[in-house]
Amino acid sequence: MITKIISVFLLSSTNGWNINDIGKIYDNDESEAAEKHNAEVFSKAFKQINDSPNEDRTLWVPSENDFSMFPVNATGLHNVTLKIDGNIRATKNYKEWPHEGNAYLHFIHLMNCTDIKFEGQGIIDG
Repeated sequence: MITKIISVFLLSSTNGWNINDIGKIYDNDESEAAEKHNAEVFSKAFKQINDSPNEDRTLWVPSENDFSMFPVNATGLHNVTLKIDGNIRATKNYKEWPHEGNAYLHFIHLMNCTDIKFEGQGIIDG
């Protein structure tokens, strides 16, 4: 039992916050509901990490994740790393893509953020 606890702690300390522990991600589901849900989980994850006093401020998308989502906005992030080992794709549902007038929103829009890092072996396709 102690071995399992130690191995979970080591995994957590090396990779940071696993997106799947913050909320269920719907892999390989391109339905509008799943893609909006995935964006909500991503936004929630950014907020939780940014509000956390922990030193490990990495949001990790493991290699087994392969999902699409609608745009995500984050404001005021500080010292956050986005480690992508899986695949994140922008929704193909362009008719429902959020926009303001004739301007469509960015896929991952970070505003007033400092010390943001992107790393990993995965793909952001947006």
